[in-house]
This record gives sequence, C-alpha cells and structure tokens, in this order.
Amino acid sequence: MAIITSPCRALRTSMLTGAAIVAMLAGAPAWAQQSDGATPTATPAAKPADAAPRAAAPQNAQSDTGGLDEIVVTARRRSESLISVPVAVTALEAADLQRYGTPDLKKIGQLAPQVIIAQAGSGAGASFTIRGIGSPATDVGIQQSVSLNIDGVMVSRGRFVRLGTFDLQQVEVLKGPQSLFFGKNSPAGVISMSSANPTDRLSGYVRAGYEFVADEKYLEAAIGGPVSSTLRARIAVRASSMAGWVRNTAPPMANPFDAANPLPGALGVRQPADKELIGRFTLIYEPSSRFDATLKVTAGRLRTNSDSGATQAVCAPGIAHPTTFGVVDLSDNCKLDQQRSSSAIPLAYLKDWPGPPADGKPLTKQEAAIASLVMNYKLDKVTITSTTGFLYLNTRGFDEFTYTGTSRIWGYNTEKSHQYSQELRVVTDFDAPVNVTLGGYYERNDIADPSASLVAFVGPDAQGRYLSYITDIASRGETISLFGQARWKLTDTLELAGGVRYTRETRDLLRLRDTYVHAGLPFLPVGTNITGKFADSNYSPEATLTWRPTPSSTLYAAYKTGYKSGGFSQPGNIAANATAANLRFGSETASGGEIGYKAELFNRRLRVSLTGYSYDFNNLQLTSFNAATLGYTLRNAAKARTQGVEFAGEWRPINELTLRGGFGYNKAKYLSFPGSPCYSGQTAAQGCIVTNGVAGQNLTGTPLTRAPLWVMNMGANYTKPITDGLSLGLSLDGDYSSSYFAQENHNPVSLQKSFWRLNGSVRLIADKGWELALIGRNLTNTYYMVAGVDKPGGTGGTIGAAVQRPREVLLQASYRF
Repeated sequence: MAIITSPCRALRTSMLTGAAIVAMLAGAPAWAQQSDGATPTATPAAKPADAAPRAAAPQNAQSDTGGLDEIVVTARRRSESLISVPVAVTALEAADLQRYGTPDLKKIGQLAPQVIIAQAGSGAGASFTIRGIGSPATDVGIQQSVSLNIDGVMVSRGRFVRLGTFDLQQVEVLKGPQSLFFGKNSPAGVISMSSANPTDRLSGYVRAGYEFVADEKYLEAAIGGPVSSTLRARIAVRASSMAGWVRNTAPPMANPFDAANPLPGALGVRQPADKELIGRFTLIYEPSSRFDATLKVTAGRLRTNSDSGATQAVCAPGIAHPTTFGVVDLSDNCKLDQQRSSSAIPLAYLKDWPGPPADGKPLTKQEAAIASLVMNYKLDKVTITSTTGFLYLNTRGFDEFTYTGTSRIWGYNTEKSHQYSQELRVVTDFDAPVNVTLGGYYERNDIADPSASLVAFVGPDAQGRYLSYITDIASRGETISLFGQARWKLTDTLELAGGVRYTRETRDLLRLRDTYVHAGLPFLPVGTNITGKFADSNYSPEATLTWRPTPSSTLYAAYKTGYKSGGFSQPGNIAANATAANLRFGSETASGGEIGYKAELFNRRLRVSLTGYSYDFNNLQLTSFNAATLGYTLRNAAKARTQGVEFAGEWRPINELTLRGGFGYNKAKYLSFPGSPCYSGQTAAQGCIVTNGVAGQNLTGTPLTRAPLWVMNMGANYTKPITDGLSLGLSLDGDYSSSYFAQENHNPVSLQKSFWRLNGSVRLIADKGWELALIGRNLTNTYYMVAGVDKPGGTGGTIGAAVQRPREVLLQASYRF
C-alpha cells in the first residue's frame, strides 16, 4: 500500500506547493524582472494556452486582405496557429457553433467529421467515439477513451454529455492518441471546450429562441467586462424547456405478467421533456504582465421525463411488433421513427423501493458542476502554469428498459461522483535551439453508484416487495502522472519534438454488494461484499518531426501512443458468481503514427489540411452481455487498427462567400476478436459457436462499432449587405456517413445504413447588434441510430436503439452589445 500511495501523496503535496508558489509570485512581480529595470520581454507568439486573453472570442485575427480568419488552437497547451500545429485537429469557432445552434455536446459532435456521441440511460451514461474508437456506455466502471477537456479540466465520465453547452469561445477536436498535453492520457482523442472570457469593455448578449418540432424554448444571456484595472468578470446563463420530439404510444393495458396490477401506459406522451438551467461565472485577475489567474465555475441542473432518452425498440424486416418475455406489444410498430412504447410502473411495485418517484413516472434528475482555477506566472523565458480542477456530478434516473408497452423491467440508476485534479506545467522559450515542457498531473475521483431494479418478475416477497435487487457500489481512482517534451529546432524551418508521459494509476473497488435480493434470483447474495485493488503504470512516448517550408505551410510526421487504465466492472445486475477476479479488466493501449500537411494559400484565401494515419489498439475495453442477469460486464476483448485519410478545405473566393468541404476514409477493423459475445438469437449457422460452455463469435477482420468507412461534408456561408446597416446571411451544410454498426456485437438489426444530413440558416444581421435567424438542423429528417443493445427480454431480431434527434426548425433572436 505504501509503495503506491506515498509517491501519489508526495507529488500531490509538491504540486499543491507549486500552485501556492505560483499564487504567491503574483505579489512579487519584481522578482522576475530584468536587473536593469528594462521592460519585460514581450509575450512570445506561441504563448501558454492558459494565459488570460483580452477578448471574449479566440485570438483569431481577421485578415485585412479579405482572406480567411486566422484560427488559433491550443492542441499543445500553447496558443498556436491551426496551420502551424503538428496535430490533427478540427477547430470550431464561436461563429461555427452559433451558425446552427449547439446547445449540447451531441450537437457539437455532429459538426466534427468522424465524431459520434451517443447518450445512454444507464451504465456510464454515454459513449464518445472518434475514428471508430470509443468506449461502451453500458458499465459504470469504464472511463471514456475519448476525453473531454472543459475549461482546462479533464472529464472521462460519460454522463457529462447531458450538461448543456453555451457561451463557448472555441471547441477543438484532437484526433488520435493524445498522451502529453491533456490530463493523464487519452488513447482515442480529446474534445476540448473553452468558454468565453470577459473583455476589456462592458459587453454581452441576449439570445432567445423557439424550436417548433419539439416545442423547445430557450433563453441565454451573458454580460462581462472590467471590474477594476486588474479584474474582469463575466456571468453567463442559459435556461431551456422542451416538450419532447418522440411520441410514447404505450396505452394503459392489462398486465400480462400480473393481472392484479395493470400497466398504466405512458405517463408522459412526449419524450424527452427537458428542463435545464445552467450558469457560469468567470473571474480574471491580472495585476501585472507577469501574472494572471482565471477562475471559472459552471453549474447546471437538468430535469427530464425519461432516463433512456429516445431509446426505442427496432425490429428486423418481417417482425411487425416487439416481444417482451413472450408477449407481443401491439402498440409499438418496432420501426426506426419518432415513436416508442414504454409503460410507467404499477405503483404497487414501488413498495420499499428507495429512490424512484412516488408517482412512478420515468425521470432524470442531474446536478453537475465544473470549476477550474488557472494561474500563469511568466518569467522572461519561462512560464509556470498551475491548473486546479474540481468536478461534481449527482444524477438519478428511473425508467423502463424493455422499451415496450408490455413492460417488465424498471431500473433506478444513480451516480454521485467527485473529482479533484491538479496540474503544474513549465514551458520554456529560450533563444536557443532546444526548449522544453515539463510537468506533473494528479487526479483523484470518488464514485458511488447505488441502484435498484425490477428485472425478473416473480411476484411479491414475504414483505410485499416486487423489487429484484438493491446494489451498493463505490469506487475510487487515483492517478499520478509526469510528462515532459523537448523541442529541438534543427534549422529555421525544421523542428524535432519528443516527449513521454509516465502514468501510475490505482483503481480501488471499495464495495460492490447487494443489500437486498428477491428470493430465488441469480444475483450476488446479500452479505457478500466484493472489494479489490487494481494498479498499473505506463510510459507513453511521442515524437514529431515538423517542417515549415514557408510561414504558411506545415508538413509533419508523428509517432504517438496512448493509454487508459483498467479497473473493475461495476454492473448494476451483479451475478451470483461475481468475484473481484472475474470483474477485473486490464488497461487499453494505442500506438501508431500520422503524416500531415497544412497550408494557407493565395493570400489566405484557401486553407487546406490533409492527414494520413495508422494506429493499433490493444486490449480494447468492451462489454459482454450476461443473459441470466440481463446485465453487462466489461472485458478486454480485442486488437484493432484504424487506418485512413482525412482532408479538409476552406475557400473564400470573394469576401462575401466562404466555401468548405472535406472527406474522411477510415478503415477501422478488429485485428483479433475471436471471443466476441453472440447477439440475441444468433445461431451456429450465423457464427455463434459454443466452446467450453461459453457462446461466442469471431469478429476478427470486421469493422469497429460506430466506424463508417466514408464521411463527407460540404457547406457555404454567404453574407451580403441589403440596406444601410442591415445584412443577409445564408448558410448551408450537408454531411454524409456511410453505413456502420451501432452495436458492439454486430447485431444485424443495428446496421445503420448510409445517410445524409442537411443544415441551413437564414439571418438578418443589423449593424446595431440585432440578429434574427431561421435555423434548420437535419432538414432531411434523417432518423438514425448511434448505439444499440440486444433488447432486454426480447427475441432475436430486436434491439433497443439510441437515436439522434430528427428535423429541427427554430426561430432565434439575438442582441449583442
């Protein structure tokens, strides 16, 4: 125990001390000044990413020649031009995000090629996928292979996908392994979101809108500016209310499993009906050119009448209605459309059931908060940065999980987690060939996931309870990580950079037990408590050779690796034979490389980027379904490879018109996956073979889940003055995805066919700050799957499919000042 925890405590103590030193240096700026009293050296062009900018928008300079705006990114934790940074990154500026409205992370994912974000009702709460690599959403114990970075704080919990996004400055999607600059490690990529900062003068906006299909209303506002000569502040809020875009068709009916307790049917005809309130406070203190500190606190509250979102039953051709434990639900057409059938619970079943609402209606309640404190102290040639982060999440959800009106499975799922993180980073900028970045990262998270479900109907017990089980699960993770990179300028145009991150991670399963089990059910007996400790360490090296033949072009080749720690599966339905050994899963690793070219041409009228990549992933963390308990557990299941080419271009032929387009070819397949779980109803003729009493199929050579072979996008913006002080803005974007499997076991029903989506907007823009916009999202009304599971209690040929929102048409008014 001491071998593991002593270094963690030592690093934590040293980092906290370092952070305190950075803060104290704010009071002694003369310590770093030149001895002759000369003006301190100006901030270098590639300045620290965490330095407090003086503008609410990114430092993206408007070309005075009518060319494209310069885009500044922080892919290496320093502010650098998108063209010069040797990283495959998609940057979405504030204007891109506002063009079609992006109220949540799922919408942001739709704007970035080869990114799929799927929300789930139970387990981890969501799955983030880039280039076909991601983590399933069906187990609480998993961390995402794609990490979120929200205002400098790393997030690997899927349930943060529900947190609304607003008042954003920029979003960057970094593709491929990111081992050096973001948190502890991210083997598949990072989605980095930065909120707007206060400006040097009083400014802000008010925005209100209405979406007609889901009857969604929203109001958003922000105001900020100087409080004093050294202090700036900004407050932003968003409130929204939505009636829902799915019709629940479940009628009241006799209960086919229990005549004494009829099924009440849908208690909320439209789902998901959401209400959200979220706010952010930003404070920037800058007493001198040497020191700045930025505090950001975001907190939000969400209420909705569905925990499973819009998940619905979908059947194979020839199956007219879904079946639940042998009973056909005639109220559900089992098609991929805007209706689902899901009954609320008979009230008698709620006896002595902790958590669910007394009326039995499905719901989600979530409170979340993210706080970050970033402090920079700039010496003449060295910058010291401290980033302190805190996360809080409390979510409770109750819903029906057969996705039918003949319901028989209800679950109450929760997650309450806290995360603390601290990073110290030192970056040099000497007038010498070699400069370095050095630092350390510490993270601790505590997660509690109690749950309770009725998954097997066997009637009431002696006390009159119908409940199947009540679980009590808690875990803790602790990470110590050291990283460093050296950048060697071989010539004026050639740079070699190399670095490594060392990670030591422990995952403690503090308790996993059932505090109640209905007699005769195959769950972990009451009185058995499973505990365990997982510890692992890893070195993740990275090297990049960058050639800049001209100031506006970059060619690079990179070798990269990535790592994600293992741990313990934390299923809601704990099998009777569960042990720490069979719940344990190992770490996931990635290695490979990419070659990229970026350029701005014709006086910045044209911007292009081209990337080719190949990465191998070992011990992918996937899920396995247990038919006896109707639950999922994690396992290391496969070797995989992603190979492909990505192209993106943007062209401004005239000042009023901008054209954009791109494509991605991504061949993502399993190199070895002989023991994949079979899908429901799969026969031996279809490849399901029983070996030593365990059924499995061989998916070696098949595509990864949520990995379309081709994606394409194209779009245009046109802005033209129509009167004095009034302009017309037109936007149109289309994107294409080839087919992909939405389910890990390749159930044929989960094969999502290729599709197009079309977005458009018309805007009237007044010079005085007013704007009126008509916005259309998914105008083709494409209804498509992003995730799936074998339908609990169903037959072969039926799945539960998580879908994305169909057509949206909204009217929006804004005023900026």
